[in-house]
Amino acid sequence: MTSNRILKPGQRVIDLGAAPGGWSQIAAERVKAVGGAGPGRGQVVAIDYLGVEPLPGVEILQLDFTDDDAEERLKALLRGGPRRRRPLRLGRSDRRPH
Repeated sequence: MTSNRILKPGQRVIDLGAAPGGWSQIAAERVKAVGGAGPGRGQVVAIDYLGVEPLPGVEILQLDFTDDDAEERLKALLRGGPRRRRPLRLGRSDRRPH
């Protein structure tokens, strides 16, 4: 992995509009959410109101991220809480209006 890549081991990533989940799966591998340990282990949270099949290393929230409780549900999933030394490094969305 070259140093100019966006996704690096240990990062926390949120994928908005994640269905069907392919990008979340790649993100989990690159940030080491799968098989990583300690401070080098990343985290990927996938959010979509459509169903997403379980993916290794990906935590899935099935909801509309514009819902009033979406922020609190996301914060509850973030390892170490939302105000962690390792901040959220990337939010990604390919969501389109339906």
